[in-house]
Amino acid sequence: MPAYVALDLETTGLDPESDEIIEVGAVRFTVDGVVDTFRTLVNPRRAVDYRIQRLTGIDPAELASAPSFAEVATELEAFIGSDPVVGQNVQFDLSFLARKGIVPPGPSYDTRDLAALLVPGLAEYSLRGIMRGLLIEFPVQHRALEDAQAAQAAFVELRARLFDLEPHLLSEAERLARASDWGLRHLLREAVGETQALRPPVLGEPPHDFVCAPATPGPEIKSAPEPREVEPHEVQDLLTSVAARVMDGFERRDEQLCMAEAVRSALMGGEHLIVEAGTGVGKSLAYLTPSAIHAIRNGERVIVSTNTINLQEQLANQDIPLIERLLSDAGIDGLRATQL
Repeated sequence: MPAYVALDLETTGLDPESDEIIEVGAVRFTVDGVVDTFRTLVNPRRAVDYRIQRLTGIDPAELASAPSFAEVATELEAFIGSDPVVGQNVQFDLSFLARKGIVPPGPSYDTRDLAALLVPGLAEYSLRGIMRGLLIEFPVQHRALEDAQAAQAAFVELRARLFDLEPHLLSEAERLARASDWGLRHLLREAVGETQALRPPVLGEPPHDFVCAPATPGPEIKSAPEPREVEPHEVQDLLTSVAARVMDGFERRDEQLCMAEAVRSALMGGEHLIVEAGTGVGKSLAYLTPSAIHAIRNGERVIVSTNTINLQEQLANQDIPLIERLLSDAGIDGLRATQL
């Protein structure tokens, strides 16, 4: 049964180069429960800002009589040992320890990373937000041991969710993480080992059965025998007069029209184009409008690649349906999802 150490530090500030540790809390545990705890106040040998006092509830008088970090360092290092260190924004705590000469040799697992992976859609990924999302009580906050205990509880729940994933999905995630420096790659390896021990792979089993089958393809798209021009006025009309009829609260954007013309011209000339445009320009419609007309007129596909899933979903659920409405209102029909 693997053991872990949940760790939390309270500090005088956020900079390990200039701030000091004032409290250490750690919990050694397995998935079956707590094995041991470590807790101590630390004398920072300096004044503690009033907001830190209010946030933590730590009395400066208590710190004045507490040991220095050097006095507790050996005991803390032995408590952590070589087991994985668990924590919320755990690299923050580890950076303070490293400044003090303690560098745990085991891997580190950030509860924020795990929650973002396994509980998408939380309003916030602070420790408080994660505990609320997992429906785990968290009555005492901003004290080292209590925060470490919260990180422990969150980790145990998130680890269980991770280990419950489909074995093939875990194997693929571990394969992708293996070549990176992502801290969770070690936990993924652990999950793969445990699930394979419980459910050995079946010979001939498909490696990626978690991938959805592609949709049934629609009618074949046939290219026009000769390239057909998209006229500037067609794009401009869609983004002005047609948009005014179709879109509530329509507002003409000259920057959008300029970008759309640049995209149209590049498509017609087979050129490369790089555009830098700020927020509020309406970039999606500026490149989708000439692209959609070009795809219809020439029986071609236009590939749109996004940097984020959020933008991909925006295009699929909002912008492309809007383009379809604009085209329909203008009497330009024939756009299919397979073309964009």
